[in-house]
Amino acid sequence: GVSSASKAGLPSAERLIVRTAYITLVVKEVASALEEVARMAEGMGGFVVSSSRQGKEETATIAFRVPQDKFSEAMEKLRAVAVRVESESTSSQDVTEEYVDLQSRLRNLEATEKQLLELLERATKVEDVMLVFRELTSVRQQIEVTRGRMQYLERTAAMSLIQVTLRPA
Repeated sequence: GVSSASKAGLPSAERLIVRTAYITLVVKEVASALEEVARMAEGMGGFVVSSSRQGKEETATIAFRVPQDKFSEAMEKLRAVAVRVESESTSSQDVTEEYVDLQSRLRNLEATEKQLLELLERATKVEDVMLVFRELTSVRQQIEVTRGRMQYLERTAAMSLIQVTLRPA
């Protein structure tokens, strides 16, 4: 779907921020904490990206995404699961500028596509038709790549990634 950001041409107040958090929790029981975190993620409209358990010490890792507006709440809930928080870090990457650049690139590519379609209608010689068609194919490929990258940025900004390591007390 088209996000509000791409429809509105991204109002200046709306920044596209990709947020990631890493948190290590010491928990009473790793297996049940893992289940609790997965349930919590899904209950907040998120989803588990990956989860795994390692070795005799029974450490586990789980990565999940939650809607950006639920990020702080998710972090609070994670802290509540723990006997103690061993480490925690968050990072934010502002991708607004790249997104705006992609928008103008897309507009230029679409204008080029339109001109090529007009040329194609006027072309009479087979070699001209072939030439324009090849160019049109290339431009359409670039349009797809540009749109794909924009959608990727929209999705990753909409859903924050939280990576959790669980260790036994």
